[in-house]
Amino acid sequence: MPDSSSKPSNQPAVTGKDRRRSARFTSGQSASCRPTASSDVTPVQIKDVSPQGLGLLSSRRFEQGSMLLVQLGESAPHPVTALACVVRLECLPDGNWLIGCKFFDDMNSEDFDSFQAKGTNGPVND
Repeated sequence: MPDSSSKPSNQPAVTGKDRRRSARFTSGQSASCRPTASSDVTPVQIKDVSPQGLGLLSSRRFEQGSMLLVQLGESAPHPVTALACVVRLECLPDGNWLIGCKFFDDMNSEDFDSFQAKGTNGPVND
């Protein structure tokens, strides 16, 4: 049986029941991201975040398995860059993409607080 705490893999996202290890918190912060193999930066909005991953809203599609550098800048209490793997994507009715990402390493509490700083309304219940 695979270890669920292992690093992200290129396997497709699990569908059906939510299998997250911890609650997600709303954010709404602006950020930027780029594939690790490119310098092409894309503005994104952080929809929600947990210590293990985050949901991004983007006008650009990123393929499952892509490794992204997600960076919070001026909107964060301090600049934070996180390495994340795309594990899920969904095309939204407005043509934008909802991109589910798993952090390469669980986020420390100070960086996690920065990612959720703008939207501290509590856990997401969907």
